[in-house]
Amino acid sequence: MSLADIAQKAIGATELNEQSITHAADEYALRIVRSDDEATDQCIREALSKRIKDTATRRDRGGGGSDKDRQALLFDLRPRHALDTEGRVLKDTRAMIRIEFNRVREIRRKSIADDAAYLEQLDRAAAALGPIWDLYPALTFGEAEEIYRRDTGAVA
Repeated sequence: MSLADIAQKAIGATELNEQSITHAADEYALRIVRSDDEATDQCIREALSKRIKDTATRRDRGGGGSDKDRQALLFDLRPRHALDTEGRVLKDTRAMIRIEFNRVREIRRKSIADDAAYLEQLDRAAAALGPIWDLYPALTFGEAEEIYRRDTGAVA
């Protein structure tokens, strides 16, 4: 079973009033993963990959690595950057050529643009539902959205 399937199953099994209780979902998923060798291997690989990436990108902050790793960059940049959106290819900032450096900038711009676009959606929803929440502050987002949909005839 894939980890995505296990995660969905764990969330569904432990959801309470549309609120995921992540600790309960973790425990539920752990039982499934332990009984599935492929899922166990995938979990180990993903956890190690994330830990290695995090450690590599922050290596100089905690005193690990060589003196070269700890040497401050003039422009206060991270010592390493991902050259791909999945973070599988990390390169020392000092060793980057221009095209790689520009790729890092491009990745960051896209990330910021994606975050800004989603924030704009959140702001639009908050502005539209604000008057409803002003009257009924205890409503959930879904309840306020239903009232808005009913009152305005809006469709998804």
